Amino acid sequence: MKRYKKYKRVDLPWLREVPEHWEILPNKVFLKSKKKVVGNKEHEYELLSLTKNGINVKGNNNFTGKMPETFENYQEVNIGKLVMCLFDLDQSAVFSSVSKYKGKITSAYEVFEIIGANKKFVDYYFRYIFQDRKYKVYSKSVRYTITKDEFKNIKSIIPPLSEQNQIANFLDWKIGEIDRLVGLEKNKIEKLDELLFNKLNSIYDNLKNYNLVTLKRISNVYSGKEVVDEIKKSSSSFEVYGSGPTAFKYTSNYLFDGKYIIFGRKGTIGKPYILDKKFWLVDTAYAITNNKKVSFDYLYYILRIFKWEIFTTNTVKPSVVADEIIKTKVKLPTIKIQKNINKKINMLENKIKMYKSLVNQQIQNLQELKLTLISDVVTGKIDIREIEIPEEYRREIDY
Repeated sequence: MKRYKKYKRVDLPWLREVPEHWEILPNKVFLKSKKKVVGNKEHEYELLSLTKNGINVKGNNNFTGKMPETFENYQEVNIGKLVMCLFDLDQSAVFSSVSKYKGKITSAYEVFEIIGANKKFVDYYFRYIFQDRKYKVYSKSVRYTITKDEFKNIKSIIPPLSEQNQIANFLDWKIGEIDRLVGLEKNKIEKLDELLFNKLNSIYDNLKNYNLVTLKRISNVYSGKEVVDEIKKSSSSFEVYGSGPTAFKYTSNYLFDGKYIIFGRKGTIGKPYILDKKFWLVDTAYAITNNKKVSFDYLYYILRIFKWEIFTTNTVKPSVVADEIIKTKVKLPTIKIQKNINKKINMLENKIKMYKSLVNQQIQNLQELKLTLISDVVTGKIDIREIEIPEEYRREIDY
């Protein structure tokens, strides 16, 4: 793809030149503040959330986190409106999106009506701005916040409307192709995980010379407890875990010290993972460890292929009960055979890990290509005006 014939110098912190015929104008020229609280009509609006993947419908009955007493102070969002997060510009996981839905969203965000500009172009432009957190330079506050008025006076790159349309359609086309390729790569990851699971089951099914014993005879299971004193992360704090392998809070004490297999009893059922340190475990999960009759790795292997779905209770939120789990009989070969199985599994996992690493690298390359393409097109580094876009991506009116 070629460059434009002529460029002009611009005084932007993140850019030095744009095509000669493009304008540099304050955001207030094409963005109009549009804040309207929903008030006592809150129940007429679906709850929306600003995410890394745009604005999603969260639903009024699917609220996570601290529930507000009322949504009356939330603001209205209509289709085609731009939602901006103008605080925590140094670390916030979200920044902006043009909404495809009508609903309500927290008043902590700013909502703008897009005037005289292609909404899709504006969406892509602010995705470019979010790269490298370009607006952080404008903030003077501790929380890296800019006010609505400060935002409206920041200058943006504005191509002619016809080029905005072409850019938006071109990026829809190319980003769609890249996302399709990313999907194919992610499908490879799923297939590799499926292959590994089937291999692990095959090893177990073909076992010979074993005893059938209950899990109770070869392991000890412990319940988690709810955290009493949640504190901020520090050098003296301990990580708190639940049914997933990521710490989600911190506390001043620990409940377990050593190597344990953790499996969820609520929310994420089963899905065993290993922790080997001092940590706290909440009551949505169990910790289990081996005794002398079984190796730790073999016990972990058994729990990875365990039929967890058989033991879920018939409640609104499915859960498992440890007393039922430990009654299950499993195949227990000699320690020598266990070690051979563990060795075979390690070799297999290392191969799968290598393949997954290559696939993940390809996914990362595609994601970087997507960011580079958006950056190059919305800033005029490449000229796509004469590129023929497939019919299905040619849209004059968006949203």
